[in-house]
Amino acid sequence: MLTDAVEEGGMGFDYCWNMSWMKDLLSYMALDPLYRKYEHKKLTNSLANAYNEKYILEFSHNEVIGGKGSIVDQMPGGYEEKFSNLRLLYGYMMMHPGKKLLFMGQEFAQFRGFNESVEIDWELLEFDAHTILRNYVKALNHLYKKEPALYALDNNVEGFEWINATAANESIVSFLRKTSRKEDTLLIVCNFTPVSYSKYKVGVPFAGNYKEIFCSDNEKFGGDGSKNTVVRTSKRSACDGKANSITIGLAPLSMSIFKLTKDSESSPVKKTTTRKTGAAKQTSANRTKRTTKVARTTEKE
Repeated sequence: MLTDAVEEGGMGFDYCWNMSWMKDLLSYMALDPLYRKYEHKKLTNSLANAYNEKYILEFSHNEVIGGKGSIVDQMPGGYEEKFSNLRLLYGYMMMHPGKKLLFMGQEFAQFRGFNESVEIDWELLEFDAHTILRNYVKALNHLYKKEPALYALDNNVEGFEWINATAANESIVSFLRKTSRKEDTLLIVCNFTPVSYSKYKVGVPFAGNYKEIFCSDNEKFGGDGSKNTVVRTSKRSACDGKANSITIGLAPLSMSIFKLTKDSESSPVKKTTTRKTGAAKQTSANRTKRTTKVARTTEKE
């Protein structure tokens, strides 16, 4: 009851740090992806108590002092894999219910831990990888402000829904962020292994066309490029407890976000049929004219 109103017996604080979320997620991300399937609950347990308080998801000074190193340095793998894991970590953080806190220097992947005696390593921004990551965090912030589903019902259980929280062997989670409006719904799919999928089936809440609006593996973010350059049309094929599903490409160590396109909302079936019929009549008439003209010309000759 730290963030409950004083009038209701609470402490009246605006927010409470979600320490268990932070500890579970960092220990999960530090694992070699091969072993993440054995700790899958560390990804999903946080939703069991996400609405007990009004939480801040924090990567604070506590996580980068006392020899712990920086957040990027806690990621497994080589140089490129560390950055892929970090983009995925920050993406999952931004999609998860709760406000966000990221300690200075972590937004551009400072490698050493924090030292209060010196300034942070601004010189790293001379290198592309660090500048690109800063731009990635900036893009996440803009996305957060643009999409109401990420904040409108942040402290309401109606704002979140698991699509699949049990794909432990693949280390993949998929979920929805929502508002009271269908068209605001976001489908988020996170792949926590370096395995690529060309045809990964995922359930969707509504029939229609789904466009990928964000991908952590985009080339401009330092990745290999999105696997979903075309709109995905749902099929009446059950998956994840949903009647409809889409098949998507899923990059290794990546987060992809999908949203219903506007043409899915209008369903202009009759108009399309009418236009096609009209076009067919006009084409038929033109063919008749061309045939008549050719026949007359031949006859004259």
